[in-house]
Amino acid sequence: MSIDKLEESVQLLIENQSSINILIKEALKESSEKLPGGKKSIYIIPANPTNTSTMKFLNGVTGVTWEKDVILIQIEPSLLKDEYLKYCLAHEYHHSVYMENTELAYTTTLLHDVILEGKADTFAENLYQDITIPWHQFSSIKMEENTWEFLKENADSTGLATKEVLLYGSKIKDIPDRANYTIGKEIMEEFLDENPNIPIEEWTNMPANEILLESKYEESFEGK
Repeated sequence: MSIDKLEESVQLLIENQSSINILIKEALKESSEKLPGGKKSIYIIPANPTNTSTMKFLNGVTGVTWEKDVILIQIEPSLLKDEYLKYCLAHEYHHSVYMENTELAYTTTLLHDVILEGKADTFAENLYQDITIPWHQFSSIKMEENTWEFLKENADSTGLATKEVLLYGSKIKDIPDRANYTIGKEIMEEFLDENPNIPIEEWTNMPANEILLESKYEESFEGK
C-alpha cells in the first residue's frame, strides 16, 4: 500500500469533511422518508489507494453494512462524485433497514444475496433516478442468459467461491463483473412490473424465493 497516497486521501477527506457530512445527512433523510428506519452510525474511511481502477469504476465510493445500525463507507476523494455517494448511502441504508426486521442467517444462499442487492439498488435508484449505474444492465442477452443459468443451478448454494462467480464475473462462463447486482436489479424490475402496488416496506422484507416467483422473471427472460 502506498502510504503517501493514503495520506493524501486522508487529507482530502478532512478538507471535504463538511460537504461529505452534508451529503450523508441528505441521503439518510431522503432514504428514511421513503423507508423509515432506526438510528444509523456511518463510518467513513479512505479507500485502499492501490485499488484505483475499481474505485474509478465505482465513482469513488463503496460501502458495506455490518449490522442494522452500522454502515461503513469507503471513499477515494479524488474520484468521488457527490451523487454516487448519496446513491451508495441509500443502497446501504436499505440493507440496514432490512436487517432491522430480518435476522440474517450465518450463511445465506446465492439467491438471497442476489435479491438483497437487487432490492437495495432498486431502492436507491428510486431516490436518485438521474444517475447511471454501470452494472445495472447486461451488455448482451447472452451474458444475462449465462448469469441466469448459473443462478438457477446454484440458487441454494452458500459457498463463497460460487458467490464470487457472480460478484467478480467469469471469463470462462462469460459472466460479467457484478452480475449479482445486475440480475438482482432485473428480477426486481420484473417483480415491480408484476406487482406495482406492493409498497417498499413490504417488498423489502419479502423472502428471496417469493420475489423471484412473483417476478415471473424466467418467463420474461425467455420472451426476450
